[in-house]
Amino acid sequence: YISACFLFTGRGIVMGHTDYRQAAFYLLKYLEYFIIFWMTYNVIKTPKDLRIIMSFFVLCAVIVIIHSYFIFPGRIHAPFDPGEPASIGGYFLIIAGLALGMIIYHSSAAAKSFFALLLILLVPLIIRTESRATYAGVPVMFLTVIFLTTRYRKRLLAAALAGVILFPAVFGVGTYSVLIERISYTFSGWYGAMNLDPSSAARVISWRRMLLEAWPRRPFIGWGVTGRGFIDSQYVRTLVELGAVGFYAFALLKYNILKYSLKIFRVLEDDSWLKGIVIGFTGAFAALLVHGITSNTFIIVRIMGPFWFLFAVVISLPRVLGKEVLSSNTGRKYPDDS
Repeated sequence: YISACFLFTGRGIVMGHTDYRQAAFYLLKYLEYFIIFWMTYNVIKTPKDLRIIMSFFVLCAVIVIIHSYFIFPGRIHAPFDPGEPASIGGYFLIIAGLALGMIIYHSSAAAKSFFALLLILLVPLIIRTESRATYAGVPVMFLTVIFLTTRYRKRLLAAALAGVILFPAVFGVGTYSVLIERISYTFSGWYGAMNLDPSSAARVISWRRMLLEAWPRRPFIGWGVTGRGFIDSQYVRTLVELGAVGFYAFALLKYNILKYSLKIFRVLEDDSWLKGIVIGFTGAFAALLVHGITSNTFIIVRIMGPFWFLFAVVISLPRVLGKEVLSSNTGRKYPDDS
């Protein structure tokens, strides 16, 4: 995937339809995500390392949540950037997934209570982002976790149902109104039979133009990163910028993230907080796949930094714990140090 980004963008620069200055910073950002993953993976050597590194990850989440409550009840946005509510929404999905996984699999009652409190605090913040991409990701995350685990399934479903019914009483009518109004606003506009609001309509118009006009002109290797300007959808953007070849590399990367997360999840012991990390990450990943339909989810620093950090933690577990995660194709251990 990184190779496709560099090669196809290089061609775009040579052809003159990609600005090398803008493209360079985007490419460095993509490379940064791999560096975060690789550094984290190599730092973790022992279970103690896992506890320390995850403690700081959770501490960072607590700080961001506290910061967000200083903004509340206004529209929640990423620290230092009021224009990015969807970015903080994606980050909240990661933290919510982790908290849900810990509630299910952590053996400590105190830890379960802490993460339950964290999850409760996240709910009004997620709604106050007014990010519809984030809203769409929440049920996908929850259902993914429910599908993968057999622990507390009935209790979790009952808790979710009670939360929906009691939401206005627990979190306030104002927060509930924000949720309803934001969803309703999507279909209160003027665009075509769908009657979309101006923001959603602009996205649809942009996607149609890119898919029907820009992509067919360079269907295999695309226009290069930033070659067609801002496109507010991860999938449309990847297809237009990197063509079918780059999109395949992108899809293969996501497939392997899911594949090995599930393999690791299956070999871990049930009474392990580490299993909570894996299922939480997997649920958050499913949510981010939905988030990416209307956002550039997998290139945003505030989302991809913690995402690749957490995946490095997940992928390091077999090595640290001595578990074998067998490849269905080669039969060798994965991951290894070769």
